[in-house]
Amino acid sequence: MDTALIVILSLIGLGALYWVLFGQWKFNKMVKETQEKIDDLGKEPPKAKL
Repeated sequence: MDTALIVILSLIGLGALYWVLFGQWKFNKMVKETQEKIDDLGKEPPKAKL
């Protein structure tokens, strides 16, 4: 019984670790894209070449 409990808790811990790391990666990507959009707000759009 102790072994089963350790296995279950280990799987839960690994799942939580994966969720935190993957979530942090996605959050950082979203923040970077948002910051780039904010930085581009004050710039003039490129002029079309004819």
